[in-house]
Amino acid sequence: MHNKRSGPISPLKITVLTVVVCMAVYLGYKYVAVDPPGYCRAQQRYIPDDEFITMAVKLREEEIARYGGLDVYENKLKRDKNNPNSAGRDFDTNNSNCCRVYRGEKVERNCGWDYPICVKLNYRTSRESIDGGDIGRRYFFDGCGNIKDPV
Repeated sequence: MHNKRSGPISPLKITVLTVVVCMAVYLGYKYVAVDPPGYCRAQQRYIPDDEFITMAVKLREEEIARYGGLDVYENKLKRDKNNPNSAGRDFDTNNSNCCRVYRGEKVERNCGWDYPICVKLNYRTSRESIDGGDIGRRYFFDGCGNIKDPV
């Protein structure tokens, strides 16, 4: 048998191998070290859906108060040529379809952003499931309940 020596490894092979190893290390670290959506490392606990919903409802109430009440907010929406129903006059936390928490989902029709937690408040009084066409408000949180960008 004749044994051929392939010679030195090309710079391209070294670069590709380095990139593959770095990606494997990064993905392995992310898989092992990153907390699941809703787990707050600072508080050492998993924050349940009802706490995120309570935070979102409180933020909604604070927003309406900043405008001077629901009537003023609806009038502002009309002046700005927006749908006054988006003020949420019919919002009811007793409606089983009022609120939904999305954890770590980047689903355009649900929340549309890549935040750990998204709470969607449904302003319709229907009992149909929440989807992207519902009128409502979305609030984005990190895993410890700190508000990000409301939409």
